[in-house]
Amino acid sequence: MTLQEKIQAELIGTRYKGVEPTEKFLSELVGKPCKCYDAKIADGADDDETEDTYVMMGSYSFEGSPLLVHIYYGDVTEEIGYVDVADAAL
Repeated sequence: MTLQEKIQAELIGTRYKGVEPTEKFLSELVGKPCKCYDAKIADGADDDETEDTYVMMGSYSFEGSPLLVHIYYGDVTEEIGYVDVADAAL
């Protein structure tokens, strides 16, 4: 399993726990210090079957690494629906 797959498997379908717990979790998983560099509304929630109004996004970077992780979750349920793992060097 790749690091991308592992991060996605660990987070998708779980509840977003906030910035500091997520920084700690990702730091342990990746093995490098992690920092949240952006948190914002990413989009409106289009699904009528959810209580969420907005899709929120938390963006994380890692010390000495081009790895970026973007976590997308609901504003009310805080359920993580998608995780984008990217290499900022590309």
